[in-house]
Amino acid sequence: MRRFKVVGAVALVAAAVAAVAYGAGALASDPINACVQRGSDHVRILSAGDSCTRAETPLSWNREGPAGTAGAAGPAGATGPSGATGPAGATGPGGATGPAGPAGAQGPTGPQGAQGPAGTSASAAAYEHVASVTPVTENFPVSTTVVTMHLPAGSYTLSAYLEVLLTDGGSPGVSHEVADGLCQLSPNIVGGDHIQNPGAGGLAGAQFVQAIQHVSLGELVSLPAGGDVAVECSRFGGTFNVTHAQLDAVEVGSITRP
Repeated sequence: MRRFKVVGAVALVAAAVAAVAYGAGALASDPINACVQRGSDHVRILSAGDSCTRAETPLSWNREGPAGTAGAAGPAGATGPSGATGPAGATGPGGATGPAGPAGAQGPTGPQGAQGPAGTSASAAAYEHVASVTPVTENFPVSTTVVTMHLPAGSYTLSAYLEVLLTDGGSPGVSHEVADGLCQLSPNIVGGDHIQNPGAGGLAGAQFVQAIQHVSLGELVSLPAGGDVAVECSRFGGTFNVTHAQLDAVEVGSITRP
């Protein structure tokens, strides 16, 4: 029991001496040196340069012990009050266009519109002339008129239909002349139609060919002061007869040519 008593006494003295030494300016890291007298509880604190006697046991300790382990984390503190509202942020970029919505319901029928101006008359002047059998006796480039008619001033679309009888010419056993010719409208703008016997080319002495051809002609003409229109034909060879000729003219508003 005496040993623990000494230790207690040493602790008390050490605490007092440590307080005095620290107040005097000693460093916390400097040890405290002392001497314990053998056979008693007497403790003597050594001064600088002093030492223990043979009858004493040296003893030293630090003014501060080693750092202890970190304590457990304390409980979370109470939630602080809300801060003031910050300023409004800048406007963000526009979002992508959304899908088209469903079609709306059909609206009511609107009121009837005002009556438009009267249109131009849909009727048009038309003319026709028919001729009977006409022999074509003129050789190309001279022509024979097979049908004609007079038209008042205006623009017209002309059409003609012809039935032509072609007969090869020549002398049997001597020569063979193929029947062919040319028919065209007058005024002539687009050219004419060359008509030839489909059996042409027989040799001299062969059977002579006679055939009927059907010819259609058409063109557009402008007659600022009115005038005659006609179908004219010329022969190149053989016998060339127009057995039927029909000439039609229909007035049009205007003619535009490229």
